[in-house]
Amino acid sequence: MSLRVCLVWGLLAATACLPAAAQSDGADPYAQARASITAADCLALASVLAAAEFDGRFTGTEGARRAGDYIARRFASLGLVPGGDGATYFQGFPLPRIEEFTGAIGSGNGLVMYRGAVDEHYRYGVDYAPLPGSPEGRYYGALEYLGPPKNGTPAAFEYTEELVGGKIVVVEATPKNPLTAGLVRLLAGRGCQGVVLLPGRAARQATQQLSGILPLPVVELAPLTTSRFLAGFLRALVVTATSGTQHDVHIEMTVARTGHKFGRGRNVIGILPGSGKRNDEVIIIGAHYDHLGRGTRRDISRGTEGVVHNGANDNASGIAAVLELAVALSALQPRLERTIVFLAFDAEEINRRGSRHYVQHPTTTMAKTVALLNMDMIGRNERNHIHACKLPAYEGLNRLTAIVAAEHGIALDTARMEMLVARSDIAPFAALDVPSVCFFSGEHPGYHSDTDDAEWLDGAKMERITRMLFDLTLRCANHTGTFRRPRSEDPK
Repeated sequence: MSLRVCLVWGLLAATACLPAAAQSDGADPYAQARASITAADCLALASVLAAAEFDGRFTGTEGARRAGDYIARRFASLGLVPGGDGATYFQGFPLPRIEEFTGAIGSGNGLVMYRGAVDEHYRYGVDYAPLPGSPEGRYYGALEYLGPPKNGTPAAFEYTEELVGGKIVVVEATPKNPLTAGLVRLLAGRGCQGVVLLPGRAARQATQQLSGILPLPVVELAPLTTSRFLAGFLRALVVTATSGTQHDVHIEMTVARTGHKFGRGRNVIGILPGSGKRNDEVIIIGAHYDHLGRGTRRDISRGTEGVVHNGANDNASGIAAVLELAVALSALQPRLERTIVFLAFDAEEINRRGSRHYVQHPTTTMAKTVALLNMDMIGRNERNHIHACKLPAYEGLNRLTAIVAAEHGIALDTARMEMLVARSDIAPFAALDVPSVCFFSGEHPGYHSDTDDAEWLDGAKMERITRMLFDLTLRCANHTGTFRRPRSEDPK
């Protein structure tokens, strides 16, 4: 670790222990807390997380683990209550059988059918092959024959967790009934372990369409293997019918790749309990801390593969704001009416795995989560301008946001932002009808590249946006109206 980073870490650790808003007699504690948010601190925090020592913070890597540890230490220094697993600050989650992003399908793959005492082994590259986007891992489950796949609404109704959960399914794609990416996602969401795709023209089309990283393994049988595979399955059905004893067929898939492995993802969660009558209600202040490593995600990286993508704006700038807000808000006495959850999401760059896991396993019930204020890239482009990704249904929150932005002289750009909601960590929350807004400074030449470095960050802009978020948090914490459609009263 460089001397520069060690010195910055030491300085930040020392200042974190100091009261951010020493409340002398007659002083306005809110003004002092707001003033504690400075451009210098924002830049220092972002510079730490964007240092080469974190190796681009790709989810599951050692660099991401060190970044998560650093955020947790900051939360602990402020006395925030751990909101993760086992009284820690970390909420772990599996990378859903997605453990490898660069290596090609290689040796060590396997496909075995177990039916009673008979084991039938299929040869990789001869009898079958996994689709290129299949995630690495070992998968085991009872075989379920679905036939020509259904898509859309029929699939949502028919492919229940009871039918496909924990199983490996066989589908026979046809031109009218293709295996689509949407169906693969639906099956994965219902707990399906994998898909065996029978060959044919529609199967070849599916192979071409199912590009990129898949949420579960899909293997395609060779034409000459299909009859053997189905015969084994049918023999077990005949035995079951004639003997009256259930003889399930089980499949074991092993998908192996060359290259490096990745571990689990980790959200980092610190809680500032509320002190008022609404302290059971939660406002989340969030940002993702992962990035692209060394250009690991080739489908979205614009930089050079193998070169560290430091992700200063994306999203060390957002995490710096979360940490500054944690310092300022934890210094206030008395505490705010509602509980504040500071949430550093992992795996945003992998289809928002961290935020999706959180809404399924929240620190507090999602019904009590009244708002999410999220930041994703706030340190570049015009100083007095910020995009706000929001949804019209949350008009109460949108009104508060517009009022506070105007008070800070910040132009709030909401044009065409609805389309970006699905790309941000607010998407899983919005799907559960949690009022949410994401602040975003817009793309820039260094976006998703190896030139997104701390030297290009605008500390003054980060200070302005973070101070605006401080006041917006205060408004939300004490708001007595709705965060959705407005009532007759003005925002408070």
